[in-house]
Amino acid sequence: MKIADDHAFVPAPLPPKWRFPARLWPPLGDAKQEIGKLEGIGRTLPNPAILLRPLEDREAIKSSRLEGTYVSARELLLFEMEPGEARTEQERRNEWKEVFNYRKALHLGTTSNLPLSLRLIRDIHRTLLTGVRGRDRAPGRFRRIQVAIGSTRRFVPPPANQLKDCLHPFEKYLHHGETVYDPLVDCFLVHYQFETIHPFIDGNGRVGRLLLAIMLQQRCGLSKPWLYLSDYFERHRDEYVERLFNVSAKADWNGWIEFCLRGAVV
Repeated sequence: MKIADDHAFVPAPLPPKWRFPARLWPPLGDAKQEIGKLEGIGRTLPNPAILLRPLEDREAIKSSRLEGTYVSARELLLFEMEPGEARTEQERRNEWKEVFNYRKALHLGTTSNLPLSLRLIRDIHRTLLTGVRGRDRAPGRFRRIQVAIGSTRRFVPPPANQLKDCLHPFEKYLHHGETVYDPLVDCFLVHYQFETIHPFIDGNGRVGRLLLAIMLQQRCGLSKPWLYLSDYFERHRDEYVERLFNVSAKADWNGWIEFCLRGAVV
């Protein structure tokens, strides 16, 4: 749709009018097999935190890196030992806290008694932006202004006045969505939809990847959130962005799902 001198993309509600192609059955089988192995390893651990904690730290570091925040595992550990607020915007402590907040938001999302819902998504967003850069960008509240992605405004998500029309079907699909797709494929469809709606002023990428991790646990029947894809997305950053864009521009669901299935294997 057109807004003044700009254009915005409003995605159709899920599920898409797309048939899962036969050529993707082998990659889907490979991905589910690897996830099963990961679950099996996790179940044998006397203390799951031995594996979970490093996975959570890596997820927080890699997802934040996709947004331009570079923090090492050592810096994250030191901040956890001595947390605190930065006195200026330029302090490295700001970046440490951003990554620390990501891990807090991840823990909130994977342990909350709330179902996958807009309320939980807002709570995750609020936790993510508390006390860091972006705290002035309506933490926990859906945007009321138009935003654009990329310095050239390559992608313009739905106008603020149409967010309700996008988010209500999105939440309904999270709760009661009837789909012909495998649960793993469904997680990737939802990730695209959230990133395309882009409901917040800031932090959408990180919230979307948090939501993906939560869904992978719940919909794939994992006992713990073992599977995270931010490391894969960060290593293939350009393709990640291009694949998302191509779904909107060309309805290329095949390319997007194949890309994600490859990430679940590697």
